[in-house]
Amino acid sequence: GIRDTSVTEFRRVLFRSCHAILDKDHIRKSIELNATERDYLFKELTNIGMECIPSQGNFISFKGNFNAQNLFTDLMKQGVIVRPIALYDMPEYIRVTIGTKDENEYFLKKLKEVVKW
Repeated sequence: GIRDTSVTEFRRVLFRSCHAILDKDHIRKSIELNATERDYLFKELTNIGMECIPSQGNFISFKGNFNAQNLFTDLMKQGVIVRPIALYDMPEYIRVTIGTKDENEYFLKKLKEVVKW
């Protein structure tokens, strides 16, 4: 039934996840990709006038000439998921997760389309 399929799929995902955690080459490549793309995204956001908080993680928080909640909604309509971080006492900021080069370029394209310059 559905439950058996879900449990089986969960076990497969768990198994693959455990192997990924043990794959030091995969971890190294993931860290390098994240650092490269974080630097790229930080630079591009800064170049278009966003004020970014320096990050060593897998996301960047930034603010600019936008209402964070409205930007969140507008980007969701474009298929881009970001997170407003008002719950962290930062109502003017948006947090974006570092993605692949293609994902980051798509995000920047959609961001430029929805922010009123």
